[in-house]
Amino acid sequence: MIGMEMVDLDGKPDGNRATQIMNRALQDGIILLGGGPEGNVLSFTPPFCISEEEIDFVTARLARYLEEM
Repeated sequence: MIGMEMVDLDGKPDGNRATQIMNRALQDGIILLGGGPEGNVLSFTPPFCISEEEIDFVTARLARYLEEM
């Protein structure tokens, strides 16, 4: 498992953005878990048998979400 903290431009926790990304990812078939006291951490829990192709898919989608927000 690995987490990615979402913060705003002032460095404050951004739980709204994390929620938006989780919802958008779910529409694309990607399940992300939310966490952290402020709900601003995206948790990635890939299976042991994940392929490079699947990793590339998720990272490309995540990059797109971040660019669009």
